[in-house]
Amino acid sequence: MIDALKLRGDLSNAVLRGETDTDSAIARLRSANLPSGLQIDTDAGFAYAAIDVGQRLLVLRKPAEAEQFFLAAESSLAELVQRTDDTQAQGKAQFLRKLSYIRGNYLKEAPQALIDIDQAIALQPDDKGLQRAKAALAKFNAPISLPNSKG
Repeated sequence: MIDALKLRGDLSNAVLRGETDTDSAIARLRSANLPSGLQIDTDAGFAYAAIDVGQRLLVLRKPAEAEQFFLAAESSLAELVQRTDDTQAQGKAQFLRKLSYIRGNYLKEAPQALIDIDQAIALQPDDKGLQRAKAALAKFNAPISLPNSKG
């Protein structure tokens, strides 16, 4: 776990300082052994690690670079969703939840994010966390209505 945290921090800092480009950093993260620090599916581990690096880059005020990590995570998660059978409902629902999270919060794909979370809820209808995630996503992505101004 500590090695994985260090790797993600080192990659974030290397991108920040311009020592490596995002494509190289993503390739290094993808080839790392347990980049998330968790003993889970390789693609899931990569996706979770890529989300972490993307979030770090946002804090470091590198939004374009962060977006590349979110897109890489999205691709891995979408592939996981496709190859995970509905009979593995809990796992598939968690992949869909993460996919919805990055699409809705970082990639400006709110309509698709709502579809993802609805698919997760269909697989796990009693999961209150998924219900809360949908409510938060809908609230976060609701159109802003400004009061009429008279000028």
